[in-house]
Amino acid sequence: MDSIKKIYTIGYGPSSSHTMGPRKAAEQYKARHPEAAGFRVTLYGSLAATGKGHFTDKAILSVLEPAPTEILWKPETVLPFHTNGMLYEALDKAGNSIDPWTVYSIGGGALSDWLVRRGWQPRRARLALMLLAACAMPVSIMAVLTPNAWLSIACIALILGSQSCWMANQLTLISESVPRSHVGSLLALSAMGVDDEGLEALDREVLRTIIERFGGGPVGIDTIAASVGEERVTIEDAHEPYLIQAGFLHRSQKGRIASAKAYRHLGIALPENLEREEQLSMDENN
Repeated sequence: MDSIKKIYTIGYGPSSSHTMGPRKAAEQYKARHPEAAGFRVTLYGSLAATGKGHFTDKAILSVLEPAPTEILWKPETVLPFHTNGMLYEALDKAGNSIDPWTVYSIGGGALSDWLVRRGWQPRRARLALMLLAACAMPVSIMAVLTPNAWLSIACIALILGSQSCWMANQLTLISESVPRSHVGSLLALSAMGVDDEGLEALDREVLRTIIERFGGGPVGIDTIAASVGEERVTIEDAHEPYLIQAGFLHRSQKGRIASAKAYRHLGIALPENLEREEQLSMDENN
């Protein structure tokens, strides 16, 4: 088991742990197996859930190609050590796996990697470095006050390094704060665009279409389907039942009507008629 992560002033892709780390791992593994007829890379946990958005696959392929390379995505599987797990396999001409290598891209910078290698838990290492970065931030005032140009440049470099350290470690704390048994499910849901109310992207698009294009309804199901570019049966059978059950949508003889809950969930101001109805309902309950 290894951990790949170093500080890069200029790197490939938008993320150190999701792009530069996997690319560096691919470079090392390819150097170990120049004779390979092909490669197979399995991404787990966070790397699989958000890897496409971070171009993880493109970073790996840019190194391993032109050799045939298969990338497998398993967001529901979280390896024991860390959520950013990868399995590299070299393949012979018969497609048999050679020298499988499990590697982790823990992110957070070379300092957190150094601490983890010496027995620190990843979360403890990140928090310690975030505290150190926060203590270094006040030095920023020196960049403005000092008359020495070189000292000012040094202060700015320290500020940028501290900010990078803070952000890199902060962004990896979320998955490590969740019980490991739940991480795979949460990451998989996130990758599918499921929000905290259980709504998928199409659910939100249906509600937004009813509200923004048809004044909240009522509007017919055929009109909704045509507006969002989806089959009527898909909306009726796979999406509408949950929207109604969860209180986001009402169904009437004239069509579908978005509820006040739908407006709030999408961050859209309530129309006056819904505000009055909601106030009357609250008064009756009181």
